[in-house]
Amino acid sequence: MEENSVTKNHWFKDGKKPTAKRLEWIRRWVLNERFLCFADADYFVTRYGRIRTSDERIIRFTPRKAQEVFHSILAEFDDLQIAIQLFVLKCRQLGVSTVVALYFLHRILFRPNTYAVMASVQAQQSEKLGNMMDVTWTRLPFWLASPKTVLKEKEPKWANGSLLSIQSGNQEVGIAQGHSPSCIHISEVGDYKNPKRTLVEGLFPACHPYSTLFMVLEGTGSTASKWQQETWEDSKANWGHGARFRPIFIPPACAPDLYPLPDWLRGNPIPERWNPIDETNRMKRRAELFVRSTDYLSRTMGSNWTMGREYMWWWECEWKSHVANHTEKTFLAQLACTDKEAFQSKFDPVFNDETIEVVTKEREKRYAAYFITGNTIIMGSDMRPWEPPADEIDYDRERIQLHWEANDGNKYDWELVPALPFDDSDDTRCFDKLLIFEEPRVGAEYSEGIDTADGLGLPNEDRCCCTVVRHPTNPKERDVQAAVFHSIRVNPAQMSRIAACIAVLFGTDGEGRVTSSNPMVMQFIVEQIRKTGDECQHQLIIMGFYDHHIMHFYDDKGAIDPSKGTKLGWRTSKWSRPILVARYVSAVTLGWLKINDPIGIRQMKTFVRREKAGQSEMGHESGQHDDAIFGPAMAWTRGHDQENAAEKMGSWFESNKPYTEDGEVDTGWAEQTVCIGEYDEDGGL
Repeated sequence: MEENSVTKNHWFKDGKKPTAKRLEWIRRWVLNERFLCFADADYFVTRYGRIRTSDERIIRFTPRKAQEVFHSILAEFDDLQIAIQLFVLKCRQLGVSTVVALYFLHRILFRPNTYAVMASVQAQQSEKLGNMMDVTWTRLPFWLASPKTVLKEKEPKWANGSLLSIQSGNQEVGIAQGHSPSCIHISEVGDYKNPKRTLVEGLFPACHPYSTLFMVLEGTGSTASKWQQETWEDSKANWGHGARFRPIFIPPACAPDLYPLPDWLRGNPIPERWNPIDETNRMKRRAELFVRSTDYLSRTMGSNWTMGREYMWWWECEWKSHVANHTEKTFLAQLACTDKEAFQSKFDPVFNDETIEVVTKEREKRYAAYFITGNTIIMGSDMRPWEPPADEIDYDRERIQLHWEANDGNKYDWELVPALPFDDSDDTRCFDKLLIFEEPRVGAEYSEGIDTADGLGLPNEDRCCCTVVRHPTNPKERDVQAAVFHSIRVNPAQMSRIAACIAVLFGTDGEGRVTSSNPMVMQFIVEQIRKTGDECQHQLIIMGFYDHHIMHFYDDKGAIDPSKGTKLGWRTSKWSRPILVARYVSAVTLGWLKINDPIGIRQMKTFVRREKAGQSEMGHESGQHDDAIFGPAMAWTRGHDQENAAEKMGSWFESNKPYTEDGEVDTGWAEQTVCIGEYDEDGGL
């Protein structure tokens, strides 16, 4: 019997005892192997890591392509010697959880006093994370690492002082509360019932961003919660500028060794004359563009990476199967090409991608922005007249003076202060500014749609929206969104003065003389019932603005009964809401209404149709907003409330059809050439 260097005993068979020289060689080899494992995590996981395969075999860990991508990201953090804090938006079965478990085991075994925490949404799922580590731990050579001193399944400890705590995302107290873990693996964050309490309040403050920190959050986009999606979007927008987590998304197309498996291909070989369908080709282009333009993906996959036909064939077969089962939305989320696609809504979008693309392309990108000031302009709880931030004022442009005298003798003076150019891709940067997309026109007809809010100024507060829409005199021309004002700190009473100022800008010469086609200056439509718009409407009337929408009612046959319309404003109810929204969707989709508001276009992307009690209803996604849709929807309705839609459609078609006066087909717009090849994303061959 001999005693080895790690205080464990082993017996040699008779006549097999090694020589002293051989024992010294073994001792030095063990020390070298332990040092290599300590110094290089990749060496440890590829030499000693073991995984359980889907066919129940235990094999040595060999990294997949997607895991190589993940490893390269860790190496980048290691080179910079900064805390590893990753938010992984994952697709299933790419092996991220497996490789994280192996790296955790490496930290526990070779960094003394490591405190590691692993947690999934349920206790049983959390235990599976620990089992991934056990597959390797139970098969390590006895001489390689410190032994366990506590064998508790959920809180094992090692002789080097390291310990692992397996917790649950649905536990009552915060994860790792009372400790300062250095290794954290949080899985399936989208399913956590209260992530703010469990993670934001409980875990994150205990995770100090030293270079020794290794923290990985994982979540699946198809089951994302509001908190997960907002955290992801914040990380993506602000990584490198204060965001805690680096967002990582590895599309399944980067795992060709898994999708598809060789066994599947043998049973479903690619047909000789197979040509991918349009959906497959679009998926291919999106995936290739995303991989090539994402640094951590192109570094491993190659800057000119192209998708293999095997994956395309497998994807197309799966797509057709899910379409047949009406589960294509789930399929697209789980096998997304980009991070945006991973957050696939459970509901059908009201506006398709083509409509949003057209609206985005046509919107007026060069516009003027102003701050509305004056003695009567108050925002929020501050009772002093509002003043814009000095560092956002453009002092080189002229200010606009506006004056209005109400019938009761009260006089109002406002000043529009020019704002400096800003990034309108962020909603908050658009707040409290009047965005003017086209200058006021003499003799034009305008409507002002107002969706009020409480104006508490909280970060996720409901927004108020005041939209100006110009209605053309020629029915063959489109309506145009001329201006918009958004805020989270303006209440209904305060909105009345802002709306009045905007009406004076577009309906008068600024000195009280009416220039619009409406002798009462402006047509107003203020939402009632759902929001507290009564006060806004009441104050506008007191200030001398009398042209307000009269809510029509429908008889049993669906016809408008003008004799019963007495109430002012738009009164949102179960029967009136679909009318308003349907009109707006039709106007935008058919091109009758030009939308210029950047916030409104973004809200179109999260405006969905959901089923409730067997009836469909259009509205915003959970955690999103639709005020920038309701504002122009009301303004459009104010100008076209009793319009014959069929007549408008006919006149619109006549003015836009590709025929000449003599009936000949006008082909002047076509190049009349034939191109052979495939177009890339930029439209080139």
